[in-house]
Amino acid sequence: MLFRSFFCFVFGLPYAGTASDFNLLRHNLALQSGYRIKLNISNLAEVAGNVAILIFNAQDGFPGDEKKAIRKAVLKVTDRVILHEFDRLPPGNYAVAVVHDKNGNSRLDTNFLGIPNEGVGVSNNAWNRFGPPRFEDAVFVLKDSDVSLTIRLRN
Repeated sequence: MLFRSFFCFVFGLPYAGTASDFNLLRHNLALQSGYRIKLNISNLAEVAGNVAILIFNAQDGFPGDEKKAIRKAVLKVTDRVILHEFDRLPPGNYAVAVVHDKNGNSRLDTNFLGIPNEGVGVSNNAWNRFGPPRFEDAVFVLKDSDVSLTIRLRN
């Protein structure tokens, strides 16, 4: 039955299956191709430099260890809002970290106390007054459908 519904779905043929058949088909196709995280990154201080985006699926390394991120992207800043998508991600728990590298030196610049001089943000707009945000506060679940997130940078 799944093959028949898939065949009808792909070729646009009528199918007298139930809604649950199509939901099962949609879920199975998503598991094969993965889900998408759509990011809207706002509040960039200026149109300069790059934005680095890291995606983590575990606490280890979050938010700044790019070697432990499962996906990453570095984008040239061309506007005060950045839109970017990561696709083909399996269902699971994720957290996103973003840095606006204003001067393009490929690192997060901080003051003498270790407080960032450049814009930073994480999923859920989580924040920790003393130290970096915690994975538990930034985590979101990716399952059954794509996720759209807005991350507002703190400058």
